[in-house]
Amino acid sequence: MILRTFGLSVVVFTSWVAGAAFAQGLPQPGKEHELLKKEVGEWTAEATVWIAPGVEPMKSTGAESNKMLGGFWLLSDFKGEFGGVPFTGRGQLGFEPETGKYVTTWVDSMVPSLFVARGDYDAKSRTLTLLGDGVDMNTGAKKQYKAVSRYVDDDHKVFTMFEAEPGSDDWRKSMEMRYTRKD
Repeated sequence: MILRTFGLSVVVFTSWVAGAAFAQGLPQPGKEHELLKKEVGEWTAEATVWIAPGVEPMKSTGAESNKMLGGFWLLSDFKGEFGGVPFTGRGQLGFEPETGKYVTTWVDSMVPSLFVARGDYDAKSRTLTLLGDGVDMNTGAKKQYKAVSRYVDDDHKVFTMFEAEPGSDDWRKSMEMRYTRKD
């Protein structure tokens, strides 16, 4: 009975909140979301991954398909291979008006942890820089990452991932992906 009453309360409260939102009008995408729309479409990718300092980098290729969800979120579906093993990844990128930051999440077929990062877009350099915590695949320890997307033009972008070097303010480049629009 308590659960049923709680459930009914949640339904009533949710209906009230939704009604208030509709009365004020639904949120609309802002100028920040225009950046996301530019990534919609099909892309090819050439990746270079540096597993560790002094180790020869690995190269691979893949394809990314991007679409918008409600004008607010860019949904990415990546397929490729890494070290001869099939690789699939999914990401979401949006803008949070309440924080004034872009936010992304990423999951893939090789890492059991969710990656979340937030940051800013610099229109002058056409660069989106996001900082987040992830898991070091070599040690399993938490590590800070910097994800940088540079929009060369409407049909080319370069995504670079950096890892914080322990005990230092330096960042080590761990991955670079060069994208070209297919369509």
